[in-house]
Amino acid sequence: MHNVLLVDDEPFALEGMQLMIEWDKYGFRIDNVCSNGEEAIEYLREQTPSLIVTDIRMPVMDGLDLIREARRLGNVTSTFVIASGYHDFEYARQAMRLGVAHYLLKPVIGPEVDSVLTRVQQQLEEQSRREHIRRTADEYAVRQLLAALIAGPDAGGRTYTEQELAPLFGTEKRIWSYLHVQCGIGNGSEAYAEAARWAAQESDCYVLSDRSGSFGIIKGWLVSDQIQAIEQAEQLCRRLQMSLPDGSRISAGVPVYDLRQLHFSYQDARVHSRLLFFDGQEQVAASSKPMAATTTESASSSLLATAETISELVENGDATRLTEQLHQQFEHFRIERTAPELVGIFSNEVVLRCVSLYAELGGEGGNIVGPTDLEQITCVYSGLNVLEERLTEFCLRCQQEIGMLQDTQTGGIQAQVADFLRQHYTETWTIRELAEKFYIHPVYLGQSFARRYGMSILDFIHELRIEEAKNLLTSTDLAFCNVAEQIGYRGYQHFLKQFEKRTGYRPSDYRQQQELSD
Repeated sequence: MHNVLLVDDEPFALEGMQLMIEWDKYGFRIDNVCSNGEEAIEYLREQTPSLIVTDIRMPVMDGLDLIREARRLGNVTSTFVIASGYHDFEYARQAMRLGVAHYLLKPVIGPEVDSVLTRVQQQLEEQSRREHIRRTADEYAVRQLLAALIAGPDAGGRTYTEQELAPLFGTEKRIWSYLHVQCGIGNGSEAYAEAARWAAQESDCYVLSDRSGSFGIIKGWLVSDQIQAIEQAEQLCRRLQMSLPDGSRISAGVPVYDLRQLHFSYQDARVHSRLLFFDGQEQVAASSKPMAATTTESASSSLLATAETISELVENGDATRLTEQLHQQFEHFRIERTAPELVGIFSNEVVLRCVSLYAELGGEGGNIVGPTDLEQITCVYSGLNVLEERLTEFCLRCQQEIGMLQDTQTGGIQAQVADFLRQHYTETWTIRELAEKFYIHPVYLGQSFARRYGMSILDFIHELRIEEAKNLLTSTDLAFCNVAEQIGYRGYQHFLKQFEKRTGYRPSDYRQQQELSD
């Protein structure tokens, strides 16, 4: 709806225009009424209505002086319509020389009102359309210019003068900051839309797309020094962080006094964005340690060698050793501030080697990692802590799956051991003795047996013995100590402890309960 200001010194005339004209029919609503030109000018100092309908002859300040003063004050957008009688035609001609194109005869009623308001409505809509086109063109020009300023003169762009920047950004001195927003997985569009909505409510604030998964915010501060600008940027980061989707991270570059130095703030913000990867903070405004220069061929080779060590532990090591090795490597990343790109290469290499090993043993790679899982596991922008946690979890799961495949590929050693124990559970066996008997490493035997049967070899033997004890207690009259001896326990107290632990009953109570149930 377009706002309307009515100006007339006759109360009945004001009341008639408010009541007799269907303003909403033409897309208008009465915003205010004034009884003379001076009163209207005071209102126009604060507001800019789309349409002003004014009488010509008024005390204090007439309609013509009102139009002249409004234009002098800078109001060039409001459309004026004058309303007066036949005998004021000379005044009407003067008004038209001031740019007033519409004239209403009093009383303001009838088809003439419909014609004038329809034309004014069309005129305002055309103005809005042109303003939208101009604003869109200006916004495009601003973004193009900011993109060039971010790239900097070293990127082949030309150097801009203050006169070239002034029409788009004004002449008032500001301190500028570039904020880099790194989005979480899959929420880039949502984060960008929220930041754009938020920036539209701020002055001197622009959102620029950077690349997939990230974008930038350029903000101007009306402050006197960089310290104040840094404080403002930190506050802005915290506020914006609360409104962005989970997983988004914000870093602020060093404030600059001149837009032509914006590329320094941009580069600084990108460096700080990398620091978030190590420190796990929500936003930073400065850094104390730069990125390590680890983008060399030797560094890549070292990481690939470490990835090979991790994959060997997944295949043949134990869970504790695997977890420790991964933690040591990620601690090295933290200390050396290894570039996130290289950490990503390492993580991808570990995952791919594990998947390859799993496939070599006959497994389906999709069973342990899908495309979405791979992206989640190796996403460096989740932060170093999260990346270590996800990669460790994946490697441990892979180790378990590979162990089960190895059991199958080696002819079911664990099943053979289990069958042997079912036949010889009354005898005393150590894991080492069983490993020597089946020509397998004792540590691997213990771990692989537990993965397959969900219990240790010793617990497996106890389960077999207690199951036989339950059978003897219900089918014979053997004394409890004889039952314990017959199933392989050398001491009755040891048998009693294991029986209560695994059944919840003492042997006497168990036998009595079974007799009652029969």
